[in-house]
Amino acid sequence: MIVTERLRPHVFRLPIEKIRAGYKSDIYFARTKLILERDNRHDRVTMQVFQKHPDAVVVGTDQTLAILHVGTGHYRDRTRADALFDRYLSAERRLYAAWTLLPALEWSAYEPVAREVFEISRELASLWEPSWHELAVSSLYDGELAKPHEAVMHIEGEYVEFAHLETLYLGALSEGTRVATNTRDVVTAANGKPVIMFGARHQGHETQAGSGYAAYVGGAIGVSTDEQGEWWGSTGLGTVPHALIAVYGGDTTVATLKFD
Repeated sequence: MIVTERLRPHVFRLPIEKIRAGYKSDIYFARTKLILERDNRHDRVTMQVFQKHPDAVVVGTDQTLAILHVGTGHYRDRTRADALFDRYLSAERRLYAAWTLLPALEWSAYEPVAREVFEISRELASLWEPSWHELAVSSLYDGELAKPHEAVMHIEGEYVEFAHLETLYLGALSEGTRVATNTRDVVTAANGKPVIMFGARHQGHETQAGSGYAAYVGGAIGVSTDEQGEWWGSTGLGTVPHALIAVYGGDTTVATLKFD
């Protein structure tokens, strides 16, 4: 299934501060960006993203565009931004730690930390010089097929502005394409029988929304968790767990009636 209506950047709830700081990038890409900034290099390049699987179902293009949208650019004051980001990480950890204290946690104790995270994020955003609009990007849609070595996406622009993003967009494309292609193969083998994706138990919870969407694009009619259906407006489906049958003494009939 080809999805021509692009998912908007906010759908992905991207950790913008961490993306811009290179915190989630392979360190050599983050260092490359820093080197090019220090040397004031603004060479224009064309990145061609491709894969080697025969007839892969491409997924991850919308997420890649979102990553480029929020992450392309540079900090006007790198030294100040680095110091602020260190503070951001510390404050974010304290914020999550405080959240685990609910319901005993009082707003008066939580508010100062939440405000600190907000103020740091706002200052980082004020230092950011975006340059997404200076890129020339052409891309397949999610759900289109790609031949081996066929360019899935072209990204043209000053390399210094998006060098740190390669880890992230290749990860989005690799994971989404893998799930969609595998799902397509299962759907083909099922020969008309409906396929539901139960992959949530085999992955970190952070990836559920993306993998569920990829499975849907690959042809699955459903997924097993509500979050897996978030990007495409579905909810979880599933069967009776073995544990429920066991709790009811192995009586499948009783467990099924209770589950209905």
